[in-house]
Amino acid sequence: MKKFIIILLTLVLLIVNTNFAFAIEIVSPDVDIKSPVLYDAATSTLDLSTYFDFKEFNDYMVEQLKTVEGTSSTLATINISKFNIPNSTAVEKALQEHIWYNSPELFRIGSMGIGSSGNKFTYIQFYSYYTKEDYAEMHNKMVTEAEKLLKGVKDNPNLTDVEKALILHDRLALHCEYDYDTLKYDYSNMPRSSYNAYGVLVLRDAVCMGYALAYDYLLDQVGIKTLYCSSDTLNHAWNIVYIDNTPYHVDVTWDDPVWDMYGRVSHENFLRSTQGMKDTDHTATDFFSFPDDTTYDDYYWQTSKSAFQLINNEYYYHDSTNNKINKLNNVLTGESTVVTSVPPSTWTTASGGYWSGNYVKLSGDGHYLYYNTKNKVFRYDPETDITEIVFEPDLSTYGTGFWIFGMVYSDCKIMCEIFNSPNYTVDVRKNYTVTVDAHAPSDWVTTKEPTFEEKGEKQQKCLNCEQIINTEIIPEIFVAPTEDTDTIIEDGIVFTSADLCNDIETIVDFSDKVTYEISASFKTSTVEFLGTGSIISVYENDEKVGEYKVIVSGDLNGDSVCDVLDIACAELSVTNNRIPSADECYAANGTKKDIIDELSFQFVVNTALSE
Repeated sequence: MKKFIIILLTLVLLIVNTNFAFAIEIVSPDVDIKSPVLYDAATSTLDLSTYFDFKEFNDYMVEQLKTVEGTSSTLATINISKFNIPNSTAVEKALQEHIWYNSPELFRIGSMGIGSSGNKFTYIQFYSYYTKEDYAEMHNKMVTEAEKLLKGVKDNPNLTDVEKALILHDRLALHCEYDYDTLKYDYSNMPRSSYNAYGVLVLRDAVCMGYALAYDYLLDQVGIKTLYCSSDTLNHAWNIVYIDNTPYHVDVTWDDPVWDMYGRVSHENFLRSTQGMKDTDHTATDFFSFPDDTTYDDYYWQTSKSAFQLINNEYYYHDSTNNKINKLNNVLTGESTVVTSVPPSTWTTASGGYWSGNYVKLSGDGHYLYYNTKNKVFRYDPETDITEIVFEPDLSTYGTGFWIFGMVYSDCKIMCEIFNSPNYTVDVRKNYTVTVDAHAPSDWVTTKEPTFEEKGEKQQKCLNCEQIINTEIIPEIFVAPTEDTDTIIEDGIVFTSADLCNDIETIVDFSDKVTYEISASFKTSTVEFLGTGSIISVYENDEKVGEYKVIVSGDLNGDSVCDVLDIACAELSVTNNRIPSADECYAANGTKKDIIDELSFQFVVNTALSE
């Protein structure tokens, strides 16, 4: 009778207001609450995407998790009836595992059960690892940190899925440190954060499950499908990553060896077949074995022990076999061009021997590449092909045999681990790390224009954090273009198209503080012509404060006009019958271009015709 009354009341409420149906339905839930298993080997392979959109579902769940009450001892409830998920044992198992193992952003959910109404699942009940307030703050921080790792990769149409997976694999390994210290001393005290993406992305300290979930989250943001893969026998978890619909194993944890060394990233477990994984000591049989494509099982990146760097859509890596830094022309084939050779170094021991292996680390800030030898850190600019030393620590303060074994760039700082052996523990990071600022300098920007009366100012900002890193005073102006001409003064050169004859003040104004002298470019017995090549010397209190060279458009021979003689000079230069001077090149182009070509010749002709 009681059951009949409940059903009757439910039907009445459905008719009056359908919004109450869910509340009545879960008053006495008959839900089997299950707990997640860290390394459950028997995970589901059912494709839930045929039933609902993952992004829509996860976004909805995140918003609900930020608002619903619930604790570790009090059940929380979320209505999922809007997704019309069919009720079956297989779907229930797959949905639970989707939430636990393939939805890193839902890390608030612990033990849970899924309730149904008829043939549809309509609600989820769960115990929480965190309060709604803590979860909201943690989730926001996780997204913020993830965006930093995704910079230059997310929404970049120029990158293939292999390139995206590779750079995110390396960035994640550099970003996080395996929580071996806690695990070594007391497994039971391992914090919950070590098993989720928040621990990896925000706290930067986790175990394999956290690595796998964080990598899943990053790849999901760039549109790459993944599955959580684990082995109870190995007590270990990693990812299965789909490249062009083909599954491969990726184990970021084992590619981030302990103890952590700044800049060290292995690639032995990146895009492997199941047999390839077994070759790297994944010798158990209780994990997904369907990835069987061996394309990348013996690939060039497996010999690299440093992170690949993405600079302006170009990939760079350190080839430890020949000690060179290469730009990859094709990431898939490994075809590359040497951009700089690392100075040869041998990390010697205090006793006079040497350490086998190569301890050059490659890092980057999105604009520059950083790499180390045993005693210096260098910065390479791909745009200018210029290399400079940016840090040279005083190693004599440590003792014999101490070198740079670890190096990484992060948050506008270079961090170096200096020790007498590559075989060090976590104490080395605490006691032997040296950190220096390393901002990426931008071009100078004038923030205050100088005038005849006041000094100006220019600044240089960091390209990454936008902090002002250099400021310089610009002296007052002594010489400025007149308002009624198209004269431009640039780096000590006065570009003009005016016919000067002998009156320089038709194109420039002089400060009242200075005097000037003119050295004319062209002289006869009766007159001086102020054409291309004329020099203006400026003095203040009899002290020379500036010198300017005049360039008149089209005037190659310095007689201040552009005529047939200048056309002849330009033609001879184009036909390689004479070598033009720098001044002639500037005049033939009207800019600081150091060649006379067909376009330059046409410019001179047009200028002469307009005279």
